[in-house]
Amino acid sequence: MGRTGASVTVESQHKTTVLIHGAEVTDLRCRKPLTGTVVSPPAIGDGGEEVLPVMMGFSLDAPRPVARSFDDSGNLGDPFRGQIALDKADAREFVFTFESARKSCTFRASLIVSSQGKKRSIPIPATWKDGNKPDSYVFEVTAPAGRYSKAYVTDGSSDTEWQFQEVDPHKLVADGPRLIETNGR
Repeated sequence: MGRTGASVTVESQHKTTVLIHGAEVTDLRCRKPLTGTVVSPPAIGDGGEEVLPVMMGFSLDAPRPVARSFDDSGNLGDPFRGQIALDKADAREFVFTFESARKSCTFRASLIVSSQGKKRSIPIPATWKDGNKPDSYVFEVTAPAGRYSKAYVTDGSSDTEWQFQEVDPHKLVADGPRLIETNGR
């Protein structure tokens, strides 16, 4: 709650070097945060092999959300200023995080790429098939779970069998993509 994102792998398919300049948020529409009930399902699969991706984050509470780097403590820091060069057949993972502490928002996101002398905005996530332009994707995020009246998490007792249990939504914190109950931190 309060955070969503996407992880994509970008592969260069052109003969010349491709530059990734960053990302942008468009079509941002926000309203009061959602209330009601939050349900946190169990994690699926293992984490796979750890490779350092390019990380960018956006605060949707900002008047003009811009791509930001993360500081050493994992919080949004300075604007993202890096450029990632990919030669033909090179690939790189990008992780995008979008967060809001006060609102419920829908939006689109795009990767800003220079290729073959042209600057392009490519939707995140995107799949190119047979030269067709990728479909757009609408992201959604809402304020943290403390605003909810009820919350349910899995008990985590087994990888194959699990049950939901009701918890105080004010005691939930994000642990990666999952919500876990704390002792009222």
